[in-house]
Amino acid sequence: MWRAARGLKSFSPVDLAAHASTPECPVDRDGAQAYCNVLLRGDYVRAMRKAVPGKREAIYRLIRDTGPVPPRERRVRAVWDANLGSFTHLPGDLS
Repeated sequence: MWRAARGLKSFSPVDLAAHASTPECPVDRDGAQAYCNVLLRGDYVRAMRKAVPGKREAIYRLIRDTGPVPPRERRVRAVWDANLGSFTHLPGDLS
C-alpha cells in the first residue's frame, strides 16, 4: 500500500486498495482505510477532503515520503516514570 500511496500522491481508500491489490495479496477497502488512518496519525498524509459517511470518502495526500520502506505502526513496551515525566523502554520480547 505504501508503494501505491507514493505513486498516487493523493488518493481515497478505494483508490489505494485498487492500486495496491495483486492476485497474491488482495487489499480490501477496510484494510486500506486502516492503513490511511495509520499514515494520518503518523503525519505522513493529510486529509484534503473529509469523509461524509455513506456519501463520499476522504481524500488523502501524501505529505511525507521518506523512502521505499513503508512506515508501520508498532507497539512498544515501556514504563511511565511520573517523577521524570518520561517513558523508559523495556527491552525484550513484546508478546
